[in-house]
Amino acid sequence: MTTTKIQRRRNEGLRKICGCDRRRWSKCPHPWHFNFKWNDTHYRFSLDRHVGRHLDSRTEAETEADRLRVEIREGRFDAPAPPTGLTFGDVVDRYLEQHVRVPTRRREALRIMEWHLKRLRTAGVPASGGATVRLEEKPLNDITKADVEAIRGALRAKYRAIEATPADQKPQRRPGVKSGEVGINRLLARLRHVFSWAIEEGIATGTPFKRYGQTVIRLEGRVETARTRRLEPGEEGRLLQ
Repeated sequence: MTTTKIQRRRNEGLRKICGCDRRRWSKCPHPWHFNFKWNDTHYRFSLDRHVGRHLDSRTEAETEADRLRVEIREGRFDAPAPPTGLTFGDVVDRYLEQHVRVPTRRREALRIMEWHLKRLRTAGVPASGGATVRLEEKPLNDITKADVEAIRGALRAKYRAIEATPADQKPQRRPGVKSGEVGINRLLARLRHVFSWAIEEGIATGTPFKRYGQTVIRLEGRVETARTRRLEPGEEGRLLQ
């Protein structure tokens, strides 16, 4: 058995979240993102948006990032205010355009991601007066842990009903899409990433998956199957490359 240890590259708080190879970051048109932690506070946002223009090179981005780190340490930094009034559907539209539908995205991965986002858009969450609204209609920063748990509970009830259905009457499963608890994990993981992306973009102030730095919504890890695949001859070199 061949064991390969891959060392994570450090970007010193600067990166891009596009689908381009990191070696092309200095030339690709996507925005730089800033990530810095100081006094237990995380500062994560689009560096290009904060500066007000596209930073053409990594050197230019590093210069701006160094300036911001000094301002943060000295208490002179004014955090960018996130836009108000954006619904979950508005943010998903941006997420699809800027993160999902990129040239390097594989067709099958694109199909599954779009399907997950479509299901999340139409998921019902509690509203005032005992009513239910679609998640896409709710303001992003108003989405709570209770909303996410409502989605998980509804999916579990649906899957239990499907399992109780006679085999010849069960709906056909979509190819490549997981079902049951594993499928719920995949859907909630996509929802969690939408919030993480929105925080990095400066269009969200927090995520319902965490509170005061502590994880409050966890995926069901017991249903996941550990991977046991070994490297085939020649794969180690390609992986390192």
